Amino acid sequence: MSINDIIDEALTLKPKDKYIVIDTLMSSLSKEKLDLSRFEDEVKKGLNSELSTKSHQEIFKDLKSKYA
Repeated sequence: MSINDIIDEALTLKPKDKYIVIDTLMSSLSKEKLDLSRFEDEVKKGLNSELSTKSHQEIFKDLKSKYA
């Protein structure tokens, strides 16, 4: 089942059931604490590397795909 299938299915729910889904998803996000220090270290390595020819956009794109 794709994310679009899930969204389409959720849109057919009654308002009370939509609220339950939203509340459950929001609660799960608030429980996940991101440790941003690992991102900072990776950015510093990339920006300070003499071997890197990547732009800051490329560095952040790489970080997002690696950690998000």
